[in-house]
Amino acid sequence: MTITEIATLELLVPHTWDSPDARTFFRTLSDRQSAWSGHSLFFFKGADSPGQIFLISGWKSVQTHNEWIASAQNQGLLEMTKGLVEVRGLVHADINFEDLPRGTRRIVVEVIQKGGGGEASTKLQKTRSVEEDERHEWAASGEVLDGGAGAICRLRAYAMGETDLLSY
Repeated sequence: MTITEIATLELLVPHTWDSPDARTFFRTLSDRQSAWSGHSLFFFKGADSPGQIFLISGWKSVQTHNEWIASAQNQGLLEMTKGLVEVRGLVHADINFEDLPRGTRRIVVEVIQKGGGGEASTKLQKTRSVEEDERHEWAASGEVLDGGAGAICRLRAYAMGETDLLSY
């Protein structure tokens, strides 16, 4: 089983998804990371801001991803991000990436963190306004593998309606 990487990225003004530098970066990132990990990368535009992008991909383990992060190839990519894109969040979830339907057009990411007093806080991120009663084609949840125990990640995938899947 693979784990799922969910990275929240933000394109910096004046860049957009259609900017030549952004296209080159995301194409290069996809080619290099997928060659390292053996898994495709999917990019979705977020609902919170025009420059928000979700990167969804798979890894054998968090350790394997950390090895990629430390690699010379990835460090070169990080140089390309200066003035272009910032990483706003990164979660590794115990959700089998291979189960994510390849026809997914929109996603909802929910991270539920339990506090020390038993209270729970939820961080909901999505690619666009999705009605709670709207039928999703796939859903999964799993433990967040970063930063200690206590958080759960839920993913919902939608194949109907307009797409938020970005292509380069």
